[in-house]
Amino acid sequence: MTTAWRELGEKRRLRRPSGGAEPAEILPEEMAIGVALDGADLAETRRSPLTLVDSVLRRCDLSAAVWQAVTMRQVELLDCRALGLRLSVDLGQDVYVAGGRFDSATLRISRVRGLVVFDGCTFTEAMIGGDLSAVVFTGCTF
Repeated sequence: MTTAWRELGEKRRLRRPSGGAEPAEILPEEMAIGVALDGADLAETRRSPLTLVDSVLRRCDLSAAVWQAVTMRQVELLDCRALGLRLSVDLGQDVYVAGGRFDSATLRISRVRGLVVFDGCTFTEAMIGGDLSAVVFTGCTF
């Protein structure tokens, strides 16, 4: 079983997905709760709105996807490819993104509760905007 918290140092931490996520092959159209995707091809998908809760996307391809009006709570995106992704997050709560490639992507984060963490990600020619006051970039290249 996964620990409930991801410790980030400096007295910062975020809640992890519960670990009870069900393996899935596709991402539901509007709401995904407790979903675990591994290696899913989500390139060029369109989602608006989309709510992700207590979910893990691992090694997924999000290239050229357009996801608007997104709410993310206790979500992890691990080693995902997201070249040219257009992502608009209305609310991000306890979101951890590691090893992602966001080259030429456009990311807008409107509101954060807790933290949104990008760890070891690349953002070559990416545009990132919105309220970044509770967004942490560690070991990322721009």
